[in-house]
Amino acid sequence: MSDPSGIITPDEAKEQKPTINLKVKINKDGSEVFFRIKPTTKLNKLIDALCTKRSLDRNSLVFIFDGDHINGKKTAAEHHMEDGDEIDVFLLTDGGSLTFKSY
Repeated sequence: MSDPSGIITPDEAKEQKPTINLKVKINKDGSEVFFRIKPTTKLNKLIDALCTKRSLDRNSLVFIFDGDHINGKKTAAEHHMEDGDEIDVFLLTDGGSLTFKSY
């Protein structure tokens, strides 16, 4: 507990503002980027940092955690992320339609 002067010990600071380490795996090239964020951080901040760091177009990517799309407006805690979790990043693809010929 902090003393009456209001000074918080380092151990108390860690308890008040925990951080989690997340691994972001870019499936396009297999590279991995590690982030340390607070559980209360909105994931848009992480996504923007990744796109800036790797010169990626955010609109051409899909971010997946536990099989679900990530909502950047939500926090890591709202997505139930824990220390050591992994976020997968996939490149969006358009097209891919098939045409069939009838004989």
